[in-house]
Amino acid sequence: MTCDTDGVFIALTGTPLLSKKERSNLKFGDYIHKYFYDKSIADGYTLRIKKENIDTIARSEIKKNLDLEDKDIYESDAYIKALGTFIEKDFNNFRFENTDNTIGGMIVCRTGLQAKKIHTWFEENSTLKTGLVISDNADATQSKINKNNQLDFKNTLKPDILLVNFMLTTGYDVSRLKKMYLLRGPKEQSLLQTISRVNRPYKSPNGRVYKYGYIVDFVDIEKEYDRTIEAYIKELEAELNENGENEGSLSGLVIDKEDINKKYHKYVDSLENICIDVNTDNLENFSKQVSCFNKETLLKARRFLNGIKECETEFVLLRAFDYAKQIDSNRIKQLIRIIQNRIDFINLSSNTVQMMDIISNEEVIEIIYEFIKTQILILNLGELEFSKVEIEKLTKIVEAIQKEIKNNKNKEDIKIKKLNELLAEIFDKLSISNLSDIDEITNGLENILKQVMSINDENERLSKTYGGNFGFVKTYQSFIEHYPNLDEKDLERILVIIYEDIKDLLDKDVIVIQDRDNFIGAIKKHITKTLLKEKLYKGIKALYEPLLNELYTNIQLFK
Repeated sequence: MTCDTDGVFIALTGTPLLSKKERSNLKFGDYIHKYFYDKSIADGYTLRIKKENIDTIARSEIKKNLDLEDKDIYESDAYIKALGTFIEKDFNNFRFENTDNTIGGMIVCRTGLQAKKIHTWFEENSTLKTGLVISDNADATQSKINKNNQLDFKNTLKPDILLVNFMLTTGYDVSRLKKMYLLRGPKEQSLLQTISRVNRPYKSPNGRVYKYGYIVDFVDIEKEYDRTIEAYIKELEAELNENGENEGSLSGLVIDKEDINKKYHKYVDSLENICIDVNTDNLENFSKQVSCFNKETLLKARRFLNGIKECETEFVLLRAFDYAKQIDSNRIKQLIRIIQNRIDFINLSSNTVQMMDIISNEEVIEIIYEFIKTQILILNLGELEFSKVEIEKLTKIVEAIQKEIKNNKNKEDIKIKKLNELLAEIFDKLSISNLSDIDEITNGLENILKQVMSINDENERLSKTYGGNFGFVKTYQSFIEHYPNLDEKDLERILVIIYEDIKDLLDKDVIVIQDRDNFIGAIKKHITKTLLKEKLYKGIKALYEPLLNELYTNIQLFK
């Protein structure tokens, strides 16, 4: 800064110093912009942190009535053994609950010697691999070991856990670092920097997206954390709000089992509000009652149930088993399945063609089967015997319809759109039916099957006319739909003439390289005389350019 006294210097910090000895704003000037934790979390750059307190989860597993300030104890062999045993079990359980062996951990040790002893214990007693990253002036090789462990942890899946004292507690950002064991209590901004090592977003190879980072608190950081946050709020939020900027918040970075419990009860209350007089204890009655819900209500119920299920998982991850016991996870899963079945049937009924194109045969059959089973319960038709032949006939026809729909390459064809409307009517009829007219519904589906087979047969015939190029079929269908006065045979013949002119270029990239305008110009030059000679030009003259434009697009789509 002394090199250019007229320069403008901007300092960037995630955690400004606020101590009596040093204050960032006194050295660098007033704050020109503030970006709070809540904004960072909302923007997806960081995660909230869940804190487990060793006092409440495993003090007996470490050692009862331990005086944690006694150096002789926390570096003793007995303590190291108890600590190592606990962390090994806890970290393996953490990976098991998340079904993810890619997540890594960090143990923030009180001293370098403690870190070395824990490392030795894991080497001798555990399959988990630990890596030391500590300062050690007595060991010239430790610096190289530190570097290798940092890079390996970041770029590979080993070591499983890093052992540190002060190193890597700031500025070390590795997204797979998701669990921290805090054996010493950092102060002020160092505390926020340390625990923030686990708050980076991470999506594992198995697709799991983490919503939290996790710390196991051996030293009760709550008072120091609250004091530090209060200091930041006083320093930054007051000034921010005085300047009229949008309010932000530093609170809420760390949450514990009590926060999760509040969220759980909020989900329960929300579910009860939309499921008034609905018996969630009896699955049969629940199936009957939710069959009257509209899709919007079903989606809300599913969201609340998934929230409850997630709370149960989070309680387990926090080892808050007493809290987890209040949730019957198996029953919640069954309720979600019932809700999802109803949503699936509504989706299938309202947009049948699209759904059949996306999901598998097995899924379609399961949706229909589950719906019929529920209808039997709702209408109390247990005494009404539906033969397996009737049900199998209906499901086989649905399977056949779905197969034909998947084979159809143009779901926007007006004929397919009309079939979608017919299918919606039939499924709607099934929805309100007492199932005594299942034969009538089956006959309606048989009729649709014949129609979709006929559509696909016609498409196949047209496709062969154009050498198997479906771009021509799509163009033909589109123009017949939008220009019903066009003679179908004339249009088919015009497209045949165009195909014969460019068929040798279709398997190459010439048409793409040629670009749209040159493509249209070249075809006009080559085939207009032929169209005049065959008396086809007059009928297509007004649509000549739109036809070629559409054809160019469809050829690209169906390459």
